[in-house]
Amino acid sequence: MGRAAGVGLALLTIGLMAGLVVIGRAFRDTGLTGGPLIQVQTTVADLSARPLTMPALAAGDPCPATPLSDIDVAYGGASHLSDVEGTGPVYATGSPPSLSAWGSYYRIAYFTVPELNGPVLLRGRDLRTGRPLVFVGQLATGSTMGTDIVSGDRVQQRAEVVLPAGSAPGWGNWRVTQGLPAGESGCLGVQVDGKDFSELIVVEYQPARG
Repeated sequence: MGRAAGVGLALLTIGLMAGLVVIGRAFRDTGLTGGPLIQVQTTVADLSARPLTMPALAAGDPCPATPLSDIDVAYGGASHLSDVEGTGPVYATGSPPSLSAWGSYYRIAYFTVPELNGPVLLRGRDLRTGRPLVFVGQLATGSTMGTDIVSGDRVQQRAEVVLPAGSAPGWGNWRVTQGLPAGESGCLGVQVDGKDFSELIVVEYQPARG
């Protein structure tokens, strides 16, 4: 092999290695596992394309709340949680709302079972009013729904949240801020979509304001 050809091959090898480093960093920064970055992006797009299958309720209809569950997020340790929303593989529990001029925001902990891998997409709506649930924060994605001021900070409202399930061993614990505009009915549906499942969590609660 000539010297010029050898130098060209070395430069090509260096270029390929640099490209792999960049891809590896991008994949690491997503916090997602299960395949190359392009595969993860495609999977999220596929989940987002699934139709929402939630009941549409009239104002006086009863809320078909999902049964509550008990989970042990530490496999027998001190983190036993009772009366969480959902039947799995994703569960949720929340805190009292904070109010803004626009509506109400709830800080929700979503838990994913240890064997669940790959992105999990959340979307939701008020089942009586039909108004969409919005998400704010680092995990929020999808269409832009508007902006608001929350605790003195301007936030961008998004239509979806992606949970990077399987990015760490054991149970996933994802903190999500989600909100509904003023006039919420107290019956919320959250559709949870993963690669091989779809789960509907319906929560009945006392609205922050009528």
